[in-house]
Amino acid sequence: MAKISIMATGDSFITQRLPRLDERVQSIRELLGQVDARFTNLEVTIHEFGVYPSAVSGGTWAAARPPVLSDLSWLGFNMLAWANNHTLDWSHHGLLETHLHLEKEGFIHAGVGHNLAEASQPRYLETRNGRIALIGVNSTLRDWHPAGEQRRDVLGRPGVNPLRFETVHRLSIQDFHALQAIIAKTDVNAVRLLSEQEGFSRAREGMFHVDHLQFETGEPGTITRMTRKDAERIG
Repeated sequence: MAKISIMATGDSFITQRLPRLDERVQSIRELLGQVDARFTNLEVTIHEFGVYPSAVSGGTWAAARPPVLSDLSWLGFNMLAWANNHTLDWSHHGLLETHLHLEKEGFIHAGVGHNLAEASQPRYLETRNGRIALIGVNSTLRDWHPAGEQRRDVLGRPGVNPLRFETVHRLSIQDFHALQAIIAKTDVNAVRLLSEQEGFSRAREGMFHVDHLQFETGEPGTITRMTRKDAERIG
């Protein structure tokens, strides 16, 4: 049975052309050329800066011009994931421009699409030793970043394949009730309570909500849980 060789790198936050004649860069190219699948996480959007930047970024407005993709291809990469905190730095137009240039360059890429179905689907790389599937997901996102479902009467929304999670803070019973008593003496939770009264938010049994924070009783500490709907869709 043939063995498939894979080499994976971290973030490719590359905004300028690569110096192809540099011996160090050439040595990386030679190393990548020894395996079947060469993966990286594309941490920048790709366009000619004719798109509007988003009001907020994933830390900075990450972008590079299309020739950077040609350099990554020359370097040897053939698989890209690009669902990350920078995917929508340049709004939906920047996302679509990046998608267009990735297709033109012939990369196998995953995690982002014109709608949720496309963003969620695996993409496949055919090698001489077998087929490799790539699924891209993102948990570092804002509420407008996930791709939307397409319907017969409504277009899907371009975006990332989300794997969201919730954070729950656990307190002893004594501290839990003390927190409730302290909060009740102020209006710090007024917006949340009004949202519950008007039906926009719902209190969960056994849990105390302070704005977007969630508290429950148990062994003191903080836990995170994957959103079941996302986990089941991706799984």
